[in-house]
Amino acid sequence: MTREPNRIMVRVFNPDAPGYGSSHTVIETITDDSPFIVDSLTMQLNAMSQGVLVKLHSVLMNERDESGKLLTCCDARSRDSTAVSSQAQAESWTHFEIPRVLDPGELRDIEQQLTSTLKDVRCAVRDWRRMRDALRQASRELRRFGKGIDCIESAEFLDWIADDRFTLLGYCTLPKLPGVPALGLLRARGRRSRLRTGKASATGMRARNR
Repeated sequence: MTREPNRIMVRVFNPDAPGYGSSHTVIETITDDSPFIVDSLTMQLNAMSQGVLVKLHSVLMNERDESGKLLTCCDARSRDSTAVSSQAQAESWTHFEIPRVLDPGELRDIEQQLTSTLKDVRCAVRDWRRMRDALRQASRELRRFGKGIDCIESAEFLDWIADDRFTLLGYCTLPKLPGVPALGLLRARGRRSRLRTGKASATGMRARNR
């Protein structure tokens, strides 16, 4: 299978080929490996009222040529280091099955929504260190310039969040400050609108109780 670098691939279809049939609708995705992929796809399907019947996930160390053609493939969990090419990149492959969807328009909508979800995951994971740094900077500024017990408690709360207890999805300043970029899901203006209207994809946001 050909896949260009960084390409997100999503396929939603009803299998009917000889030797490959199913009463379910099948969803297959391939993307660069990262955290939150499976949880985010599952949450998005649930948000679309699509019950997940089958869920499979593998991380493969794949080497591809410049055109994206697959040259070598190895399970990322392989203990045989010689089996993994030095040029291999980790790819996340998922296979979901949901109750059969017959409407072609609905199939396309599911594909578009899941592609958008994987783009959101990529944005959040790419910027998470910078978002955490911004959170800690906000805490320091509260301690330096704030007054009263409320500022101290707010700073402590931000420190608690930044201590790997929360998955950060986006960051921006309101009003926008010159030279301070938006991060994560808020990096693109369109995504900010989706967040304001409650339509952000179901990226795995969760507080961790410790």
